[in-house]
Amino acid sequence: MRRLPVIKLMIVWLATSTFTCWGQDRGTILGRVTDPSSAVIAGATITVTNSDTGIKTTTSTNEAGNYVIRGLAFGRYEIACEAKGFRKYVGKDNTVDVAQTLTLDIALQVGAVEQTVEVSGAAPLVESSTSDLGTVVDQKQVADLPLSVSGNVRNPESFVLLAPGVSGDTANTEVNGSQDRAKEVLVDGVQSTGPESGGTVGTYPPVEAIGEFKLLAANFSAEYGKTGGGFEIFTTKSGNNQYHGSLFEYLRNDQFDARGFISPTTPVNRQNEFGAALGGPVILPKYNGRNRTFFYFVYDGFRYRAGATNQLLTLPNAAQRTGDFSGLVKGGAPLAIYDPYSSRSDGAGGFTRDLFPGARIPVNRFSKVSAATLQLLPPANTNQATANYTAVGATTFNRNVVTIKGDHAFSDRNRVSLFVYVSNEANIAAATIDGALSPALNQQRPARWTRLNHDYQFTPTTLNNFRVGYTREPQKWFRVTSDQGYLQKTGLTGVNPPGDIVPRVQFTDTYQNWSDETKNKGLTRFSSATRYPYSRATTT
Repeated sequence: MRRLPVIKLMIVWLATSTFTCWGQDRGTILGRVTDPSSAVIAGATITVTNSDTGIKTTTSTNEAGNYVIRGLAFGRYEIACEAKGFRKYVGKDNTVDVAQTLTLDIALQVGAVEQTVEVSGAAPLVESSTSDLGTVVDQKQVADLPLSVSGNVRNPESFVLLAPGVSGDTANTEVNGSQDRAKEVLVDGVQSTGPESGGTVGTYPPVEAIGEFKLLAANFSAEYGKTGGGFEIFTTKSGNNQYHGSLFEYLRNDQFDARGFISPTTPVNRQNEFGAALGGPVILPKYNGRNRTFFYFVYDGFRYRAGATNQLLTLPNAAQRTGDFSGLVKGGAPLAIYDPYSSRSDGAGGFTRDLFPGARIPVNRFSKVSAATLQLLPPANTNQATANYTAVGATTFNRNVVTIKGDHAFSDRNRVSLFVYVSNEANIAAATIDGALSPALNQQRPARWTRLNHDYQFTPTTLNNFRVGYTREPQKWFRVTSDQGYLQKTGLTGVNPPGDIVPRVQFTDTYQNWSDETKNKGLTRFSSATRYPYSRATTT
């Protein structure tokens, strides 16, 4: 038995897998050509021309008079049909949406081929060629419909909420009663969801880079698989024979907001999404790319500033920083604090301790680490024992996105397109507490996507589509206080947290739980904890 080399098997598998799912975002035009007596016409020549790019696709009818043209990008098309002994048919203004199958039957009239019959009109409202049930948001709606700017760039996945049977949000989406996160997201026909969290997209291209969107909700054809929760199908925008560009700015500012109930001022909340888009033919010295080579470029920038949440925290007030807790009461009686170093036998099988007079701990009893850590804490805003510090700082979120789409037609039978997406974002939480003990994290996501599609028409009835995609969505978190020498300032040794951050000190026995039994159990317990998660997901 002869064995194929491994590399050949991989090529065969890749070619087969891409062939079976090639049509996931492309459109199809099919139909039947007949004469005035409704008899079918075999061998008629069908030419489909993209009205915006001038790119043509040609096929012919079979012995049953049927024709099929696949792999069409969304847009407007002109369809021409020619057969010997019949007038030429030209159908204009035929719109093909993303992942749509358009049925267009043609009835030719007897006459000379030099004569032309032009037909203009809308496509049939009823889709009779497939059983797919879905909702399309076309390029005009993508451009015109408003999307909220709420802490991030506008999310094109928000269009899914326009479809019937959809509930939840863009991350936890239920389609016709499906489970959360059971959907699949395809961008230019390639899976774009993270493998560790199904149905969600870590980052996403700007709305200006999206051409059309379709939610395929039920009755999917065999080319779709993996999920039963619906398919969100996005196709990116391409350039055409005319240059088109835009500048945009979306603004939200705290100057238009009211202050919170307990906040003396209006929290900072400033959001700006801005950018530019430009597309058209590639024209260089000695090269004219009209009808052949096109580009579409988008830059999207986002800047977000928001004040800390409207909350009050508890920090040591001025008296407590000197060890004076005399202002605290428990159960209506002055608080009693016991000296842990005075523990001794009570002669009855137990232990006893001495009280700190007046609930005042002498400063010379503070450990060096405690005294140094106390200096890293900001002062309280008031002298109240609790709820004496207003959270501070501002959340900052910066994102810069660049996408570019290139399309080239080597010939009417050979076409290629490439989409590249680069996103860099940094989300820094509000400090909440000023200084070394701030719990704020800096989250970064440097995302990188590519989508390559190649179409080759071997014969008028055989089209091969090869596509490959790369999606990289790393996530990085680290403390904003990292690598600033705060750990060394406390004098704490024996720990090695990442970034030399100050370990968290957690009191597991709080003031609210203190009781007289603290003389036997001790006043407090200390523990330290650090966190430095790093997640990386790569989908190919």
